Amino acid sequence: MKTDFIVDTDTERVDALLARLSGTTRTLITEHIDLGFVYSEGKVIKKSAKMQIGKIITVDFQAEKMPNLEPKDIPFEILDDNENYAIICKPPYLTVHPAPGNFDHTLVNALLYKFNIEHDNEDCRPGIVHRLDKDTSGIMIITKNYDAKLKFSEMFAKREIKKKYQAILHGKLKEDNITIDKAIARDKVNRKRMAINEKGKNAISIFKIKEIYNESTLVDVKILTGRTHQIRVHAKYLKHPIVGDLLYGGRELHGMDRQALHACSLQFVDPYNNKDVFVASQLPNDMLLLMDKLSNKSNIISNK
Repeated sequence: MKTDFIVDTDTERVDALLARLSGTTRTLITEHIDLGFVYSEGKVIKKSAKMQIGKIITVDFQAEKMPNLEPKDIPFEILDDNENYAIICKPPYLTVHPAPGNFDHTLVNALLYKFNIEHDNEDCRPGIVHRLDKDTSGIMIITKNYDAKLKFSEMFAKREIKKKYQAILHGKLKEDNITIDKAIARDKVNRKRMAINEKGKNAISIFKIKEIYNESTLVDVKILTGRTHQIRVHAKYLKHPIVGDLLYGGRELHGMDRQALHACSLQFVDPYNNKDVFVASQLPNDMLLLMDKLSNKSNIISNK
């Protein structure tokens, strides 16, 4: 199955870039490169190559079982919709696109049920130009045709789309408007995890306090870069991991068994009419319930 990926950085090796974009392992990507199944503009590329932003790389995945792109009626909220793209709210616990271990119950299957998305049988990520972790909820842009996919991919690569999140952290933050400017790379011990590494890709997050409870803090988080697990890694660095984020030192709290992280708003200039677009989404029910329990258990110390 051939899948196209649009380069979003010119500082990352092709093997690492494709592993990140595809959600597969670097070993699998390296095997495909070595066998000549990875190319750009008709030419086979090397795993150590670095590509220009906006270039398209094709991977001809050689797999025994290919993703099932059968449309499925999986519920999600539609916040905005037009002929070129839609803005939706992904629920928690839903993987964005097919990958090993989950080929047929993903957001992609749900999108194909709701929308008419231009794609071919070799594209296993129709409509997808950015991702959220499986257990993270929130706003996503979904493209409906190849032109929109190219335009929005370039906008994300050039950081022209502003993203804001809300998260509930363990403990009380002592400072407000904290900027974390720490590079991130794959953890050398646990390959499922990212870690602070000065040799990694630059990552900048800004944490602003909204409410402080006796045992946790609700924060707004603006990200100036879009690295894998960025907010989760930076929250751990602050020694205030996200509630429910077991991978990065968090723990369950009042029944919250996934990371309490929600992509709450997107802002950008519409590439088709040049108008400003701002879309926001309220917190999901599980985070609202957690906040209610935190409020009832103790007085709110600060409300900003």
